Amino acid sequence: MSAAGGTTPEMTNKGIVGRGPEGVRGLPARIGFILATIFTLALLVFSVYPFIWMVLNTFKTNREIFGNPLSLPQKINLKILSDVWKAGKLGGALRNSMLVTSISVISIVAMASLAAFALSHLRFRGKTPILAFIVGAQVVSGQVLLIPLFRMFTQTNLIGSILSVILVYIGTGLPLSVYLFWGFFRGMSPSIYESTKIDGCPDRVYYSRILMPLSSPIIGSVIVFQALFCWTEYLFALTFLKDNATHTIPLQLQVFVSQYLTNWSYLFGALSIAVIPVLVLYVFLQKLFIRGLTAGAIKG
Repeated sequence: MSAAGGTTPEMTNKGIVGRGPEGVRGLPARIGFILATIFTLALLVFSVYPFIWMVLNTFKTNREIFGNPLSLPQKINLKILSDVWKAGKLGGALRNSMLVTSISVISIVAMASLAAFALSHLRFRGKTPILAFIVGAQVVSGQVLLIPLFRMFTQTNLIGSILSVILVYIGTGLPLSVYLFWGFFRGMSPSIYESTKIDGCPDRVYYSRILMPLSSPIIGSVIVFQALFCWTEYLFALTFLKDNATHTIPLQLQVFVSQYLTNWSYLFGALSIAVIPVLVLYVFLQKLFIRGLTAGAIKG
C-alpha cells in the first residue's frame, strides 16, 4: 500500500478476490474447466461402469445378482473363469471368431483402400455413379439380405462354413470403409500424387509405399469399426453357421441360456472373456483411431 493509502499496481492487476482484470478473465475459464472436468468424469463413469458391473457379477450367484445387482460379490473365486471356459467350450469359439474377424478385416482394408484410391485419384467414366452406389449401399439392412444370401449359399454348399460369414462380413463392411477411405484420401494434398506421376512413379508403388503409410489413422479407424462388428455380429452367424464346431463367440454364449434356467454368473464371465480381445485391440489402436476420426471430421 502506498503512502496515500492506495493500492500498488500488483494488487490492482491481480485483485485480492479475483476482481482485477486477470481475475475477471480467468474466472469463466476456470469455471468452464471445472464443468468440463465434471462432465468428462461423468461420461467416464457411465462408460466404464457397465464393464465393471459385468465383471463383478461373474463372481456372484444368481441369488446375489437378483437380490442386489449393484452390490459387491461376497467372495471372489477366480476358478469360476476356468469353469466358464470349459463349460462353454470357449476355446474353439474364440479361435473361430479370431479367424473370421482377422480375415474379414484384412480383406476389407485391402479392398476398400484400393477402391477409394481409384475413386479419389484416378479419372474414369462412371466414377460418380459408382461412389453414389457405394454410399447408398450403407442404408441396406442386413435383414433384407438374409433370404437371398441363404439361397445363394445353399446352392453353393457354403451353409455351415466359416467362409459364408466371412464373405458376408466383407460385403457388408465395404461400403462404409470405402467411404471413410475416400474421404481421407480426398483430404490429402493432390500435389503429392501429381509429383509422383511427374517422376514416373507407377500407381501401385504410390499406393503401397506412399499413400498407405500416410493413411495409418484411417486404417486404424476402419480396423476398430469392422473388428467390433465382426466380433459381435450375431444374426448372420446364427443363420449360416449350423455346426457347433464353427460357432463364433456370440453363438457360443447361448450355451449358458436355457428355456427354464440361465446361469447368469457364467454368462457374465463368458462376456468378460469375450470382451478382452476387443479391448486389447482398441488399446493398441486408440491413437490411430482418434486421429482417423479427427482427420475425417476436419477434412470430410
